[in-house]
Amino acid sequence: MASKKTKSPTTIVPQQQPDQDAVKQQLEQQLQQILPGVIPQDSAPVMHASVDMGEKSSKRLTDDEVLAIVKQLEERAKDFVRNKVMHRATKCMQYFFAQPDGDFAPTDQGRSDFVDTSVADTVRWLECPLVEAFCGTQKIVDFIARNSAQERSAEMINAMVNHVWQDNDGYEVMRTWINDALITPGGVVKIYWEPDSVTEATEYKGIDDLTYGVIALAAEAGECMIIDHTIYQNPQQQELTLLQHGMSLVGGNVSGTQGQPIAPQIQQQTQAGANPMQVAANTQIDPNLPQISPMLHDVKVVRMPDGKKGKVKIINVPLDEFYVDPTARRIKDARYAAHACRKTISELRVMGFDEDLLESIDDREDDPALTELYLARNRMDQANAFDYESNTQDSSMREVLVVEAYLKMDYDGDGIADWRKIIKAGNTILSNEPCDGNPFCVMVSVPIPHSLFGMSVAELAINVQKQNTNLMRSMIDNVSYGANAALWVKADSVDVAHVLNIGPGSVIPVTEDDAIGVVPNSSGDIASVTQLLEMFDTLKQERTGVQKLTRGSDADIVNETATGYLEMTDRSEQRTKLITRHFAETGVKPAALRIQALLAQYNDEFMQVRLNGQTVDADPMDARNRYDLDIQVGLGTGDKSRTLGALQQIMNLQMQAIQMNTGMADLNLVYNTAERIVSALGVANVGEFVHKPASPMPQTPPPQMSPDKQADVQIQQQKAQADSAEQERQAQLDAMRIQAQAANDNKQAEMAHQREMAKMELEHKQAMEQLYLKAAIQREQAALQAMVSPQEEQAMFDETFASTKQTMGDALTSINLQASGDYDKFLQTVIAAPEPNGPSAGNQQ
Repeated sequence: MASKKTKSPTTIVPQQQPDQDAVKQQLEQQLQQILPGVIPQDSAPVMHASVDMGEKSSKRLTDDEVLAIVKQLEERAKDFVRNKVMHRATKCMQYFFAQPDGDFAPTDQGRSDFVDTSVADTVRWLECPLVEAFCGTQKIVDFIARNSAQERSAEMINAMVNHVWQDNDGYEVMRTWINDALITPGGVVKIYWEPDSVTEATEYKGIDDLTYGVIALAAEAGECMIIDHTIYQNPQQQELTLLQHGMSLVGGNVSGTQGQPIAPQIQQQTQAGANPMQVAANTQIDPNLPQISPMLHDVKVVRMPDGKKGKVKIINVPLDEFYVDPTARRIKDARYAAHACRKTISELRVMGFDEDLLESIDDREDDPALTELYLARNRMDQANAFDYESNTQDSSMREVLVVEAYLKMDYDGDGIADWRKIIKAGNTILSNEPCDGNPFCVMVSVPIPHSLFGMSVAELAINVQKQNTNLMRSMIDNVSYGANAALWVKADSVDVAHVLNIGPGSVIPVTEDDAIGVVPNSSGDIASVTQLLEMFDTLKQERTGVQKLTRGSDADIVNETATGYLEMTDRSEQRTKLITRHFAETGVKPAALRIQALLAQYNDEFMQVRLNGQTVDADPMDARNRYDLDIQVGLGTGDKSRTLGALQQIMNLQMQAIQMNTGMADLNLVYNTAERIVSALGVANVGEFVHKPASPMPQTPPPQMSPDKQADVQIQQQKAQADSAEQERQAQLDAMRIQAQAANDNKQAEMAHQREMAKMELEHKQAMEQLYLKAAIQREQAALQAMVSPQEEQAMFDETFASTKQTMGDALTSINLQASGDYDKFLQTVIAAPEPNGPSAGNQQ
C-alpha cells in the first residue's frame, strides 16, 4: 500500500516594504535621464492662493437647489417663447396654409370664402433659390489652411464635416431649417454627440452555475444588464452524473478503491455478483470531466452600448420644443437654452439612466395638451390635443416630458458659473454633468439688431394677404349677387312657396302686376378694386423682394427688354442674396464649427470619407487644428451662369499671362479657377475632372561663403566676362576681315573681266582692220586683172564687203558667246573659292 506524502506548510516571512514615494521618485529620475522631456518639469514654483468665499459658497448645490434653479429658468424661458415668439409663429403658420378659418372665417353664410396666398407664395419663391444655394454644390463648407503645413489636414476636415452633414440627411435638415426661418421668427437646429445606443438582447437557457457567474460578473462591470433571470433544478443531474461515472470506467485512467487499477476491480466485483451500474456509481469521477451543475439558469441579457462610440447628430428643433433665455442677443450668449420633447421610459432606459430614477418620474404637473403652434403646423392632419393620450398597458411605452437644459450655474460653489447639461423629467433630475455650451444654432430671415429672434418673411406679407382677401371676397360677392339677384314680393299677392322653389322656367301665380320684382343691385367699382389689388401686390413685392417679373411665369416679362429684365432680376436678387449671406454667417458657419468641435472632442477613431473620388481614412486629430472657414454658397441658375462666365474670363486672362511669361499666373492659380468652375456646375467630386498640379521642388539655398571667397568669385566672374567680351570682339573682327576679303575678290574679278572685254574688243578691231585691208588688196588685184572701170570696181567692192561683213559678224558672235561662257566659268570659280581663314582653306593647305 502506497503511503501519501504530506507537504510541510511554507512559512511566509513578511518583508519590509520600501517607501513607495522614494521608489517613484527614483524611477522618475531614471526615466528623465533616459528620455529627457518625457516627464514635464515645473519651470517655476506654483503659488497657491485661496479666497475666503464663505462657508455657504464653498458648498456644492444639492439636487433640490439645482431643481429649483432649473425650474425657475425654465418657466421664464418657456413663457417668453410660448407667449411671444410662438404666438407670432402660429399666426404665420395659419396664414401660410391659407384656410378659411380663424382670421379668414367667412362672416355670413353664402359669402365668399376665398383666401389670398401671399404668404405661401412669398415663402415658396424664396425657398427655391435658398435651398439651391446651400444644397446645390454637395459641399456646404470649405476649411482653408492657415499655412502650408495644414493643407492636407484642411482637406481632411473638409471631407469629415461634409461627410457628417450628408450622413445626417443634410438636404432635409437644411430645407426644414430654411423653411422654419422663412415662416417663423427663427429656425433652430441642434447639433450634439449621440453615444452609441444600439442594444443587443440575448437569451440564454439551461446554463450552469459557472456560465451564469461569468454573466453576473459582466453585469456588475456594466458590460450588460440582466433583465430576466429564472433558476430551477437540473432535471437530468442524476443521469448526467451516472454518465460521467461510465465515461471514467471506459477511459480506464482513474484509480479505484485503495489505488488499485479500475479494470481488475470491476471484473472481481462483477464476478462476485455485484451490479455493474452500482459499481460505476461508486467509481471516482475523472476531475478533467466537466462538473454537473445541480441548478440551471434561464437568463435574458441586454448588452449596453459602448459609451465611447457614437456619432454627430443634427436635428431640427421646432419652436414649440425650444426654450431660451429672453435676454439673449445671440444663441451662443444665451445663459439658458433647452430642448423639451416627449420620450418613452424605454428610450430613457436605453439612454442608460438609473432604473430607480425612471420609476420615480411623475410629470403630471406638466400640461400634456399640445401647443397652438403644433396644432397649426399639423392642421392638415387634423391633429388635436388628445393625440398625446396613450392608454397603453405597456409601462415601458409611457411617455414623459424630458427637458434637456444647458445653462450656466455655480454648481461647485467656487463663485464662478460653469456650463452644465441637466436632463430632467417632471421633478426628477436624470443627469447633471458639465458641458461646453449649448448645441443650438438659430438663423432668421430678417434679423433685428441686438435680438435673438427677428422677423420672418411671412410676417412681412401677412397684412397684404389680409387686405387682398377682403378685396377679393367683396368683388366675388358683388359678381355673385349680380348673377343671382334677389327678389322682392308682396306677401298678400304672391304665394311665397312658389318663390322659394323657383327655378328655370318656373311659373309664379300673382294677383297684381307689381307683386314681384328684382332687388336693385350694384356690382360696385370693379376698376377701383382691381387698382387696389395691384397696389397691394406692388407693396408686397417691395416688402418681400419677390418680384413678379423674376418668377418666370408672368406675361409682362415678354414686354420687358433684356437689359431691363436683368436690372430687375439683380435688384430682386439683392434681397435674396442678403438672406443667403445672413443664413451662411449666422447659421451654417456656427453649425460647421460645432461639428468640428464635436469631432475633436469625442471622435477617437479614423473616419472613412470620400476625398477626390477615393475612400480614405481621416484622422480625428485633424479636427483639433484651427482653420479659416468659407461657406460654399451658390445663388441660383441665373447667378450661376454669370459666375461661370466671370470664371471663364479669369481663366482666359491667366492663360494669356502664362503665355506671355509675365509671372502674374501659374498652374496652381489656373487649377483654383478650374476647381471653382467645376464646383459651380454642381459636381461633387472635382477630382474626376481636374487634378492639382504637383508642387515644385524647393530650391536648395546656396551655401554661405566667406567675404574673401565671395571676392575671388566676383573676380573670376569679371575675368570670365572680360574673356567673353574679347572673344566676341575677335569674332566681329574676323567677320569684318572675311567680308572685306570677299569684297576685294569681287572687285578683282570685275576688273579682270573688264580687262578681258577690252582685250577682246581691241583684238576684234584689229581683226576688222586686217580684214578690210585684205579685202582692199584683193579688190585692187582683181580690178587690175579684170581691167574694170572704177564704178564697177566700187560696186564689186561693196558687194564683197557686205558678204565679208556678214561672215565676220557671224564669227564675232561665236567668239562673244565663247568669251561669255569663259567668263561665267571664271565667276563660278571665284565664288567657290574657299575663305582665307575657313576650314576648307586649312584642308587645302
